[in-house]
Amino acid sequence: MNDDDKTLSLHPTEGLNPRLTYCYRCGLDMNEILLVGAHSLKHKCTGCNQVFIGDMSAAKKCCEAKVEKLGELRSTEKIPLGPCEACETELQEHSDVVKLGGIFWKCDDCKGTGAIRHTAPLAQDVRKSVGVEPPDPCGVVFSKSDCPACGPYATVEAGSA
Repeated sequence: MNDDDKTLSLHPTEGLNPRLTYCYRCGLDMNEILLVGAHSLKHKCTGCNQVFIGDMSAAKKCCEAKVEKLGELRSTEKIPLGPCEACETELQEHSDVVKLGGIFWKCDDCKGTGAIRHTAPLAQDVRKSVGVEPPDPCGVVFSKSDCPACGPYATVEAGSA
């Protein structure tokens, strides 16, 4: 889409190229239709695994990680949209936990995310070691050896506070 003239280039065979959407976090159908026209290339940010449709400019701004080209959308493929209402609420809850002195966490293996409350010794230790005071955000990255969602001592579901 061109911001100057608000036009959408048509796909040569699919026209407006309407696409059903889903939540990029949980996979829930979003019940919204996006018209992508000729913008049918998929790219993925390797930092957070978010998928982008169209040129690579938006994906390059995501996590400042590498961008991987995934190819063309299949003719009936759904595309990711923003978070659904439940995920939006959960993300806000995580943000609120962090503003109070907690920390974000993510796992490189299962891609789970969450927040650890300020009362947890790990949150206190991480904030102290990096010198970041609330409400400024900070976090920790886990692997399957220590992840609270997929590790040997898993205690939470991915996304839980």
